[in-house]
Amino acid sequence: KDINTNYVVLDDLNSGYIAAEHILKSGMKKTAIISADLDISSAEERLIGIDNCYKEKGNHAYFTLYMLSNLEGEHSTVMQKIANGGYDSAICFNDVLALELLSYLNTDIKIVSFDNIRSRFAMPYKFSSVTSSKTKMSQKAFDILMASISGDDKIKQVVLPTRISD
Repeated sequence: KDINTNYVVLDDLNSGYIAAEHILKSGMKKTAIISADLDISSAEERLIGIDNCYKEKGNHAYFTLYMLSNLEGEHSTVMQKIANGGYDSAICFNDVLALELLSYLNTDIKIVSFDNIRSRFAMPYKFSSVTSSKTKMSQKAFDILMASISGDDKIKQVVLPTRISD
């Protein structure tokens, strides 16, 4: 976010924190974190937020980080490790990974993911997702674009708050 350009982004640091807090408030003790490569700023910031929450509130809880790349077969291997690893919870980089993890599980675990794509689709799966107002994000981006088209060259950087959706 330390770039000199217009943007509208989510507060990924807080997103990671509230995802971990939601897991911990549910009494979970062994969490798998499924993350994208930390070269992606949102993945890095979410992980920092998760780590901060576990340091502040984790007590006897802990997490294991699983990093995903695009290597063939890697997703399947990671999902099987988590499914057979005795985890009681997972935090997934996005809803698609949460859905993929659910396909490997034989038992219920608490899952929190990011993006809340399921808000627009009827899905039979239950998991929590960190979200923000998609309407507000679109409107802010539109406003910045229109201001730029109108000749306003002032840089506008918007960081939107997030919340948990169950």
